[in-house]
Amino acid sequence: MLDATYKGLLDSTKNVNSSATLYIGRPVSLNSSAEVVACDGTTNYPVSGLSMGDKNIYRDDSYGEFAAFGSGKMGFLSKGIAIVGPTTYSTGSGSVTVQVYDTTKTYAVNEKLYCNTSGLITNDSSVIVADGLTETLNYVGTVRFPPSGSNTDLEINLDAKF
Repeated sequence: MLDATYKGLLDSTKNVNSSATLYIGRPVSLNSSAEVVACDGTTNYPVSGLSMGDKNIYRDDSYGEFAAFGSGKMGFLSKGIAIVGPTTYSTGSGSVTVQVYDTTKTYAVNEKLYCNTSGLITNDSSVIVADGLTETLNYVGTVRFPPSGSNTDLEINLDAKF
C-alpha cells in the first residue's frame, strides 16, 4: 500500500494508458504519449514515481468510484517520502496479495532502489537500465527505513531522476 502519510509532490494530471495494469505503490512511467504505464525495468521510459491508485483486474481507480472519479487519470507520487507494502485485494473466492517490493532481498538504510522487470521495487543493481548519460532509467530512490520482522513496510526517499 502507499501510505496516506506520504509527503511530497503528487502529479494527478496524466491519463492512464488503456492497457496498463497498475498496482498502488508500484513504480510507474510515462510512455511516449505521456500516459501512465507500469514500470517494467526494461523500456526507455524512466520511473516517474509511485502509483497512488490501481488499474488492474481487482480494482480500477481510473474509471471506478475512487481516486480520479472516472476521469481516466491516475495520480502518482513523483518526489518525497513514501511507505510501501503489499496490497491485498478481495476476490469472490478469498483474497490475493500483490507485492510492491522484492521481499526476497534484505534492505539497508540509504541503499539505492530500482524497478525490476517484474515492476517491483528492488535493491538489486543488476537491473539497472542506463540511458547513456550515466543516469539510470529505473532508479526509484533510496531506503529511509527498511522492512523488518515486526514491520514489513518499506519507507522510501523517492527521488526518481527524471
